[in-house]
Amino acid sequence: MTESQYIAELHRRFIVDLDAGTFTRRKNTSGGGKAGTLAGSKTVTGYLCINILGKVQKSHRLLWLVAHGTWPDGELDHINLNKTDNRLVNLRLVNHKQNSENQPLRKNNTSGYPGVSRTGNKWRARIQHYGKEIRLGHFDSLEQAIHARKIGEAKIFSHGLKVAS
Repeated sequence: MTESQYIAELHRRFIVDLDAGTFTRRKNTSGGGKAGTLAGSKTVTGYLCINILGKVQKSHRLLWLVAHGTWPDGELDHINLNKTDNRLVNLRLVNHKQNSENQPLRKNNTSGYPGVSRTGNKWRARIQHYGKEIRLGHFDSLEQAIHARKIGEAKIFSHGLKVAS
């Protein structure tokens, strides 16, 4: 199917709201979807998907297609890490490495901030970038370590990548 066929079918079946990042059904469907309700089923990986023209497609990729007229050339990153928040302001086109760097805090994180951890009586700040650890130093306070991490993020990720905070 062509991009224009997908776009036409999406507009035929749904009210597309790019600001909200949603597809709303125009009429009842044979699958039980009611007119006026949001379309999309959540997958086991947490993304919303829609069956369109015989294929299951991720909703955020469909929204990108409608907004830009072409499929995304790369991966789409949910900036705020919420896989169901498909607002265009929350989506950005990235390569795989950039996408993998925007991760939620690990469950064993005790500082509440990525890349900041306790070592003995000091706080350590570091950044993992392209498989290498960049050490930002050891600090007496958590606030100092977080500040160092933020400065490091600004320098390293100046190309626009936002590290989750």
